Amino acid sequence: MSKEDIEGNTLIGIYLGAEFINDAPDEYPNGYYINGSFDDILPEHWEFNCLMDWLYPVYQKITTFMDSEEYFSNQNHLCKKYMYKEFYNIQHILMSGKEVSELFKGIVAWIKVYNNLNKELCIY
Repeated sequence: MSKEDIEGNTLIGIYLGAEFINDAPDEYPNGYYINGSFDDILPEHWEFNCLMDWLYPVYQKITTFMDSEEYFSNQNHLCKKYMYKEFYNIQHILMSGKEVSELFKGIVAWIKVYNNLNKELCIY
C-alpha cells in the first residue's frame, strides 16, 4: 500500500471517529487507532482505498453532513464553496462508475476541506 493510501485511510478513519493511541511504543512504534467499527488498528490494513464496502458508509456520512444545519450555518463561505465542489466531484465519480480508487481520492479531498471548515482560512 502506498504512503498516500495509508494517509488517506488515516484521514477517513479519523473522520469516522478513530482515536490515535500511542501507549505501546515497543509493539507499535508509530501508534495505532481504536474504533469499534474496524477490526484492525493500523491504517495500512484498512481498506477504504480499495473496497466500496468500506467506502460507501463514509459517503453516506458525508451526504448526511452536506444536508445538515452545521454545513448550511457555517459562515466560512470559501470553505463551503470548496466543500460543495468536492462533494459534487464525489457524486460525479459515483454516477460515472469510476474505479473505487477515484472515489477514495475524492472522499479524501472532501475530508481535507472539512477538516479546515472551522479554521479562519480554508486551505485547499
